[in-house]
Amino acid sequence: PKAILVARTLDDVEGVLKAAEAAAEQHRVVGYVAYEAAGAFDPALVAYRSHQPLAVFGVFDKVSALSPSDQDQAEAPRVLLKPKIEYSKYAQQIGRVKKALQAGDSYQVNLTYPLSGQFEGDPLQILLKMYEAQPTPFAALCCFEDSAIVSVSPELFFRLEGNHIATEPMKGTAARF
Repeated sequence: PKAILVARTLDDVEGVLKAAEAAAEQHRVVGYVAYEAAGAFDPALVAYRSHQPLAVFGVFDKVSALSPSDQDQAEAPRVLLKPKIEYSKYAQQIGRVKKALQAGDSYQVNLTYPLSGQFEGDPLQILLKMYEAQPTPFAALCCFEDSAIVSVSPELFFRLEGNHIATEPMKGTAARF
């Protein structure tokens, strides 16, 4: 990247987003905003504290897509993942979510099954192997400092098309009338 924009506190988030938007007028900008940044937009949205940056964007002169030849060279990474909670506890959480939805206390819940672990190798190799198993149009790899985010999401958060914004969410979205 020709520049890296980083928000480490809630107070940094707005400035980083404005800088990313300005950079996107002449460059490609790729990055993320963490869930934990929610409080920057609305103080009522309380999230867990994170030791990771709240937003990171790389500014590039150009980007390139992965090619099938990249996958041919992918060496299988060694990954050992373990659940962070017991499945029985997760099943109880699912039960509570179902009850909350049935009672009308919530209309959408994003409940995940957290895993943690270690890997040996290049994060790009993990992305390539995941993409081989689940090719999606919005796969991404964001490496910053000592962490990496690997995603083979089928969702498009947003894309600017002139004066229009396009989104392709996967869940929780219905047409508004």
